[in-house]
Amino acid sequence: MKVTRIALAIALLLPPVAIAEIAVAQEAESDGGFSYDYPQIVEQLPGLLDHLAADRAAAQDEFETNRREFAEIAPDSAALDHLQYSAGWSIVGETPVLLSLGQGIYTYSGGAHGNSDFDALLWNKRQDRQLSLLDLFTNRYAALALIDAQFCPALRAEQETRFGSEVGGLW
Repeated sequence: MKVTRIALAIALLLPPVAIAEIAVAQEAESDGGFSYDYPQIVEQLPGLLDHLAADRAAAQDEFETNRREFAEIAPDSAALDHLQYSAGWSIVGETPVLLSLGQGIYTYSGGAHGNSDFDALLWNKRQDRQLSLLDLFTNRYAALALIDAQFCPALRAEQETRFGSEVGGLW
């Protein structure tokens, strides 16, 4: 219960994101089925801009490699013109120090249907660097113990509800 209260308190302290900051910067217009977007605030943080530029470059390289391989295997396929990689980052939370971004990704690689994926990124705006979840705690072991004390029994109860009591012996 204490972790839930802490999470709720943190969420309530987050200021609403200004409409101007939600505006999306078009890093690149759709480029033959490839697009990658992020909020304008990214341009104010050189480290984050570099991080996302590297992510974009890796995604585009993989997309182009897949496109070339597909064209070699099935040069006459109608699906070749519909291959797609679309990624968009958006602000999901912001404080004066932290920026939380969420990413939605859609890919179509020529199969029966496309696929969706999601990612998240926590950025320290003052230090212009990425943070892990554990970076948020001064004592990671105390934080994990607090989380484990509530999470593990709740997980075990849910597993027993779904799968029966035999699950309890697995861990």
